[in-house]
Amino acid sequence: MNLGGDLYPEFKMENKQRQIAYKIRISDILNGEYIKEDGWLPNYIIVNGKNVSRANLIGVVVAKTETDEQTEVLIDDNTGRVSVRSFNDATIFEKINIGNVVLLIGRPREYGGEKYIVPEIIKEVKKNWFDLRLIELDAVQKKMKGDNLQIQKEEEKIIEQIVKSKINSDDVLNLIKRFDDGDGANYEELVEKLGDEKVIKTLLEEGEIFEVTPGRLKAL
Repeated sequence: MNLGGDLYPEFKMENKQRQIAYKIRISDILNGEYIKEDGWLPNYIIVNGKNVSRANLIGVVVAKTETDEQTEVLIDDNTGRVSVRSFNDATIFEKINIGNVVLLIGRPREYGGEKYIVPEIIKEVKKNWFDLRLIELDAVQKKMKGDNLQIQKEEEKIIEQIVKSKINSDDVLNLIKRFDDGDGANYEELVEKLGDEKVIKTLLEEGEIFEVTPGRLKAL
């Protein structure tokens, strides 16, 4: 029997092309109308006229709980808070802790009038990605007010910070550990090796490294 054929066109379509994971706010999920479909068609939330069956969110983990039935984290993106629940795979949250900024892709669900997300992917990202996402989601409104140039400047600044930290942070951390003779790595030596101290200042601001004594750095 051909279950994926003409008798079940929705099943065939679902497997042929995965639904778009729309970048939205948590408030869009909380305030959107939840539609439950029959058969193979995916359930979705109506957001700005779009049927969102998969959501792409960035937020901060503010709570984490584990029970025999499920593991759950609560994320906040400054517009609201939503529960992220895994019923079959508790390992998906193993590396996720309270205070982490996370990128989440998952499917909105509703039970007893409460909306939540079943995760497909959840991983920690740098705070700069959170800042960039806020700009992305505000872009339409700002463009309507004629703020295109300001949006572009903000995006370029944050993307530059992200690229630098993403490319160089691991190398710098490894270099600090290698130069650390027990009393910390020498700041001037590091700057000389790197040719740029901006990434060091970024790591200091983010708390990835700290100054044990003036001019001596240690990695966490």
